[in-house]
Amino acid sequence: MSIKEFKTLNIRSNSIDITGQKIAVFELVKVQYIDTGKRKVYTYGTEGDQYIIDWNSQLAQRMISKAQNEELVSLNTAEFRTVKENDSGEIWTRHYHQNVVHPLID
Repeated sequence: MSIKEFKTLNIRSNSIDITGQKIAVFELVKVQYIDTGKRKVYTYGTEGDQYIIDWNSQLAQRMISKAQNEELVSLNTAEFRTVKENDSGEIWTRHYHQNVVHPLID
């Protein structure tokens, strides 16, 4: 199990054309902790990867709720399949959750 913490930068809904499955596309950036001696603070970048999860899943709804409350999200990254995809000439790193049926990688 590989649990990592992320900050949500963006969320949008979409669907997979071939299957029609409604998905949530989260742009997430990994959080890094810094120990200042007095307290532990975190930092994160400005660009993240896309994490794609079934819209109707409890995981997606929990992540949406956390993002609305400006809370960090903890994910088991072992539950995701990582794919590099070309989208209109731009290469994206996309992480598909095991609850997403993707005909090109399943």
